[in-house]
Amino acid sequence: MELLKELPFFNPCNLVVITDTGSLTIPGIHDVPHTEILRYKESLGPRAVTASGGIPLDLTVFWNSVSSDLPHLSVLAKRYIYTCLNSADAERSFSIYNLVFSERRRRLSEANLKALVFLYYNSFISYEYIV
Repeated sequence: MELLKELPFFNPCNLVVITDTGSLTIPGIHDVPHTEILRYKESLGPRAVTASGGIPLDLTVFWNSVSSDLPHLSVLAKRYIYTCLNSADAERSFSIYNLVFSERRRRLSEANLKALVFLYYNSFISYEYIV
């Protein structure tokens, strides 16, 4: 259960909430050099949040872009960033897929379905930040 509470650590937007990184119990976190964690927490994470200008970060793009600077932490983050944190996240995801994958769209390829769900989900996010 502690793991689910600590996984937001891998989203730079949540770094302000996490104060003590030494007590993290995420499997594999103690194999990451402490200097990498400090660099993420004090420099690279906050810089990415500031550069995003309030728009949600694409975590895959972020962790791919810092993988040369944070090689151990980025491998660990890529393993955990898309873990569903609670059942509401899973239910929301299934609801969006059901809306997009209607009777008229049963022949969609997996790639096209993912692209439509991405567009559907992000259309709401973009609208929130425009208004």
